[in-house]
Amino acid sequence: ALLIGSGDRSNPLGTDTQDAFFMIKDENIFTRSYSSTTTPATPSTIVHTDASSDLYDLTTSVFDDATLSDADRQKEAVKLSEKKGWFINLNKTAGEKITSSANVINNVVYFTSYTPPDNVVLVCEVPGGESRLYAVDLAQARQIYKWENDGVIDEKDRSIIIDQSFLDSPTLIVVPNDDGNPNTVDEAVGNIITGRQIIPVGFSLSTNRTHLYIQEDQ
Repeated sequence: ALLIGSGDRSNPLGTDTQDAFFMIKDENIFTRSYSSTTTPATPSTIVHTDASSDLYDLTTSVFDDATLSDADRQKEAVKLSEKKGWFINLNKTAGEKITSSANVINNVVYFTSYTPPDNVVLVCEVPGGESRLYAVDLAQARQIYKWENDGVIDEKDRSIIIDQSFLDSPTLIVVPNDDGNPNTVDEAVGNIITGRQIIPVGFSLSTNRTHLYIQEDQ
């Protein structure tokens, strides 16, 4: 997947642009094409306007909607599969914008945003606003950690306030989890560090099965 976030770092106080975060499917991943032509296929142009888009709008977290029936959820999943990816619109009124590149760890997308303060004093530095860390599912942009913790699972659970600064890319740090026993090997645990905060995300170093096999009758 190709992950892109929009935001003008040279104009951090701007509130006149609808910034967003995009996930675009990388469909041209095959090293060999079983075709009669030797000319490589040209990827189609992705259209994204206010009127129509080749990307699925997940600004509202439809897949986290507890009132959605299984049948309706399946219908939305089919609609998403027919698109070239998805996008999440940020808060245009507040001037929220993406501040750095994203990271993907165990199919979870981590990215940061910055929102300028309401009352700005013009000085030669970026004033303290509100910076957020987002964590969403790569395939469906679902929330992961229930960060809002208000009893309702929705798009508000996707992000958490970090501080007031421009944040760099979220970084995974892996450290041993000391179990207090000097005779055992401590398991490694991973957390996300961004700004001056370490956010526990429950990441562990483990192997994942990535193959599929079917046993045929003899």
